[in-house]
Amino acid sequence: MQNAIGQSMQTGRSPVLHLAMTLLDRLARFMADPLAVNPDNKTVRPHHDSTSINAVLVIDASPSMLETDWPPSRLEAAQKAALQYAQRLHMESPTAHVGVVAYGSRAWTVAKLTANHHSSRLADQIQDIPTDSGTNITAGLKQAESLLRRVTGRSQVVLLTDGGHNYGPKPNRIASRLRSVSTLETVGIGGSPADVDETLLNEIASARPDGSKRYRWIGDGEELIKHFECLAEGLVKA
Repeated sequence: MQNAIGQSMQTGRSPVLHLAMTLLDRLARFMADPLAVNPDNKTVRPHHDSTSINAVLVIDASPSMLETDWPPSRLEAAQKAALQYAQRLHMESPTAHVGVVAYGSRAWTVAKLTANHHSSRLADQIQDIPTDSGTNITAGLKQAESLLRRVTGRSQVVLLTDGGHNYGPKPNRIASRLRSVSTLETVGIGGSPADVDETLLNEIASARPDGSKRYRWIGDGEELIKHFECLAEGLVKA
């Protein structure tokens, strides 16, 4: 400021006019080259956000998820896999966000899209999922869509179920909308593949580049954890 005033006195301009012209000149040079060195010899660099990564886990919370063929229960195995997913995603991309939806005959948001550095809060929310009658896959996917409505960047929806869709309209239309903005992974669990509607889960899942569908049947809790970790890693490296 003192230099600007001194220069204005030497040139005969008023200090205010000279300062305004100086600021306009600096702004013009910055707009032309943001990386140019400014008069204070400090490099001005533009801010670039990394690509946003968002994931929504859609977990079946129907009464059959309390079956104990996956000790201690299918639901607890799904909760553990969801926690491992969040941890792996945090390792691969610390700025990624994870949301969790649960569904029975209705769907509800367990956790809004949450930065992974809030992992302890996310863990508490996942572990408190209650059960609800029915298996309304459509409602679960609609809830996931609402969480992703205002986000940009890369996103993934992981739908887990141990049964067939038996409540409300079919999920094909909402699944098609989700596939246009995210990758939709579907996972069937339980006693056997016959427990789930594999035809439907294949229909609504996203396709890989080779045309195969992103659906998988999982037969035990440990394999489910490995699969969820691979999905998290794949989202970041896609």
